[in-house]
Amino acid sequence: YDSIYDGNEKTPTVTVTLDGKTLVKGKDYTVTYSNNLYVGKEAKVVITFIGNYEGESTKTFEITQDPNTTEFDGEWITVPAQ
Repeated sequence: YDSIYDGNEKTPTVTVTLDGKTLVKGKDYTVTYSNNLYVGKEAKVVITFIGNYEGESTKTFEITQDPNTTEFDGEWITVPAQ
């Protein structure tokens, strides 16, 4: 999953299958996201299994800069005076 920065958090849809069975979000697993707003961060989705399942799986995805905009796409940093 790759996404273009637009100022909004990216929350890609997750589908989990096991042995041909599609698991149910909220019953079989939960989903959390981190670093899912800015370009250049390693965006993550964490799938935590619950109910009859156990364990955790982390996947990464990329947020890229829209080449057609000059909108700010990162975190502010302080640059030392020269």
